[in-house]
Amino acid sequence: DGSLSAAAVDAVLVICVNDGYVLDAWKRASGLAGARAFTFVADPFGTLTAALGLSLAEPDPELGPNRGKRAALFVADGVVRLREVSEAEGDPTGDEDHANSDAPQMLESIRTLGTT
Repeated sequence: DGSLSAAAVDAVLVICVNDGYVLDAWKRASGLAGARAFTFVADPFGTLTAALGLSLAEPDPELGPNRGKRAALFVADGVVRLREVSEAEGDPTGDEDHANSDAPQMLESIRTLGTT
């Protein structure tokens, strides 16, 4: 719809602690299979997630020890300009309330930074 280019966003990287096969299926299921602006990046061991400080403190008994928090980062010229993490008491993954890191809120926050 032009929202990304209007906010001067060149690319969206979706990073998930999972394998490439799952992320490929997720991209297709999201209707983004042909979308060049979206790249789904597998982080199977949670290495990048840990480096970004986004690992969950407690492992999930069903999903294993490597889980990540729901977050969004805006990076411009290699510098993280905006970092939003969706987590709350009783919702450490941000699954229930991820409003501060969802696309509409991030686009608004990017506009507020004055990067456009």
